[in-house]
Amino acid sequence: YDSLVINCKKNKCKNLHCYNMDGRAFCHELQDKGIDFHHVLMNLPATAPEFLDAFQGFTGKTLPRIHVHCFSKKDSAESERETINRCAKALGVSLDIGISKVVVHTVRNVAPNKNMYCVSFNLP
Repeated sequence: YDSLVINCKKNKCKNLHCYNMDGRAFCHELQDKGIDFHHVLMNLPATAPEFLDAFQGFTGKTLPRIHVHCFSKKDSAESERETINRCAKALGVSLDIGISKVVVHTVRNVAPNKNMYCVSFNLP
């Protein structure tokens, strides 16, 4: 957090607010304060899908686009279904590929049988 604050000052960033708090609490605080946000990047691939429950009952004015990084097997068709299903289960709703504009792309190869993926979708 301290480095983030220092880098913001060095780079003369404007309209950027730095926070250092639990992700679930942060999401709820933004909603409680009526702060609108448009994108959420969840880049902890081992656990990011499990944090999606923070968006259950979302009350913001604008539904954000969520980008969730996660690990899965290399088989692309099976992995795509599996990663979407993990996100949907954590959200407690089904993710319709067309309505939520779900996109899954491979980020990188992390092991002989494992890839990192990014699942992006509009919050239903």
